[in-house]
Amino acid sequence: MSVGITNGAVVVPADAGDVFGDVGVVEADPLAWRADALCAQTDPEAFFPDKGGSTRDAKRICGECDVRAQCLEWALEHDERFGIWGGTSERERRKLRAGRPAVVEPVPFCKRGHDLNDPANVQVWSGRRNCRECARLRRERKAA
Repeated sequence: MSVGITNGAVVVPADAGDVFGDVGVVEADPLAWRADALCAQTDPEAFFPDKGGSTRDAKRICGECDVRAQCLEWALEHDERFGIWGGTSERERRKLRAGRPAVVEPVPFCKRGHDLNDPANVQVWSGRRNCRECARLRRERKAA
């Protein structure tokens, strides 16, 4: 049985139903939750009030939203500084971020295929894993 990736989606063969259930194609889009967000169906002005403006309407809508947790997680991961996200204001997200440890997502390989699980080949800058081998190749190209 082989699993492939086509146009950003994970494709599972039809005969894999006994292993994967009845799933044929699973979306790999990490922002797919946005399609189910209630804010996408309402006036965006409510989610970006003027300074000192009311956030009550936006927070009420967020309170009824099924993807509130994913929205808040996205805002925290991307340091979103404006608007209401996941039912929180920037001030509330700042307080949440202060209590969160920095997380580096495990990535097995860089874009050129170098192993990022090897600690000797990884440098961490600004919370991101960077490939030392790619950095060495960039320096060599600049020097040439």
